[in-house]
Amino acid sequence: MEAKTNNRASTALEVFLTAVSYYGCPSRVRTDHGGENIEVGRFMIEVRGPNRGSFLTGKSTRNTRIERMLVDVKKDATHPVKLLFQELQSSGLLDVGDETDIYCLQVVFIPLLQVILNEMMVAWNCHSMRTAKGTSPNKQFLQSLFKLQQQGREFTELKQDIEMPIGFVVEDVLRENQVHVPEIDIPELSDAQRERIYRRYSVPSDSTSNRLEIARTNYLRARRFIRFCLAAEGN
Repeated sequence: MEAKTNNRASTALEVFLTAVSYYGCPSRVRTDHGGENIEVGRFMIEVRGPNRGSFLTGKSTRNTRIERMLVDVKKDATHPVKLLFQELQSSGLLDVGDETDIYCLQVVFIPLLQVILNEMMVAWNCHSMRTAKGTSPNKQFLQSLFKLQQQGREFTELKQDIEMPIGFVVEDVLRENQVHVPEIDIPELSDAQRERIYRRYSVPSDSTSNRLEIARTNYLRARRFIRFCLAAEGN
């Protein structure tokens, strides 16, 4: 899982290939009918072949494990951050039409969300699954590697499958209902100012008890610093 500013098909493919580079290319992938999955589907069919179920689509409710995980993602990651954004907005401290405010949100909260998602991935990969006889995703993965070894194959054979097929072109067209928040840059900031912002405000707190409040403070400080820099630039 990776925190991104959009759900473009190319972004979904990028995240998928990152996972493939670590775990190997799966035999089959199941998704819902979302347009953001199109490029992953094209890639799987190119790599694993057509007419064998390389890319399966259906209602999201058919994939109960991922749906259960997404409940936890919403509860522990996205929903608390959403509530904080709403509080900032109602307090007049966040204007979604202001590029400076969006820039500060991305600087502060994307790294924080990534830390939370990383913690969730570790917990998820180690939890026991009732429908898998109590085994964890990590244990299932290791068992699969052992079966490969018994067959005289190596994990590196799976990694070799991730090479982009010749002639594979990613078509990145925004479709209806797709979310895209552009990555904002403020060209008026100097490199030194931009480095200071990331160094001071983009690093999530190690504390798990009040890190959202710390992130809120970092957002406001980054926002104030950038407005000061822009005002000084204008004088």
